[in-house]
Amino acid sequence: MEEMRYENFLVHNWRVSNKISVESSLTYETSTIKQTGDVFNERDFDFLRPKVDYRYNITQSTQLRATVEKKVSQLSFRDFSASSDSQDDDQNTQAGNPEIAQEQSWEYSLNLEYRLPNDLGVLNSELYYRDIEDVIDLVNVSTGPDDLRSARGNIGDAYRYGVRLDASTRLGFLGLPSALLNVNLSVQDSEVTDPFLGTKRRLRFNSRWFGNSSFRHDITRWDLSYGLSYFNSDNDSDARRQIDIIDIEREIRDYGLSMFIEKKAFNGVTFRFNVNNANDPQRCRERTRFLGATVNGIVEEIEDYCSGYGVQYALNASYTF
Repeated sequence: MEEMRYENFLVHNWRVSNKISVESSLTYETSTIKQTGDVFNERDFDFLRPKVDYRYNITQSTQLRATVEKKVSQLSFRDFSASSDSQDDDQNTQAGNPEIAQEQSWEYSLNLEYRLPNDLGVLNSELYYRDIEDVIDLVNVSTGPDDLRSARGNIGDAYRYGVRLDASTRLGFLGLPSALLNVNLSVQDSEVTDPFLGTKRRLRFNSRWFGNSSFRHDITRWDLSYGLSYFNSDNDSDARRQIDIIDIEREIRDYGLSMFIEKKAFNGVTFRFNVNNANDPQRCRERTRFLGATVNGIVEEIEDYCSGYGVQYALNASYTF
């Protein structure tokens, strides 16, 4: 596979007033994708990608931002090539799809940002909506009832919307002025029509909620830093499911936790000790296999599989010239 892509763009900045500014851009993208081998195919694509970013400084510490943008995804090699699931010996190889097209979306977002007094931190909230065309997921490419196969392809249109809250603050009010806490939380929903069942469902990897946080404390008098990070997401939504031509897989993951301690030693040498997967997380997969196509609903077997990454320890040394 070979792709030649060119982009031309124009950018315009307009200072409407002391409080209002507008930045607009227009990108023209043209590409040619050529495939050789078992399939010879050559296709040309042309896209216009406009963007408008509006900013209004309500006060010196509060800013409102509104953005409208057209985005176009880039195709990868796995979209065209055949592949197989190394953890599923019973399933046929997934075919490649020489006719797959780029996923396109119009993205609308509204942000309100507030900077805390005395440089304590930043609070930000975002409302967003995504109108998506040519969603890429698995599609049915079976040649008959005895040769059921799927491949990555375009399954139609979808939408996604949600709210995101971000907070970053120094912990001086707790007596730790050199400590920084970051917290992010997103709540979202989406809808697309599943190509195998014909029912509405959420987009894959679009959990109802997910969040992460991180903490870092620098003790300057000791040249010492320590911290941790945490991540978790919804395990119950159908965004964790992969509906395929002959089976449905559901994935369940534990939360993630990592920690570190860092010490500046001597002559520019720094030691850092990391503990990744500190909670020894488990990743489980439940596969429901059907007799014939999934849409028939005749369950043949249910497989449960769990694996653990294990706690990982790492000691690193770095030198600053």
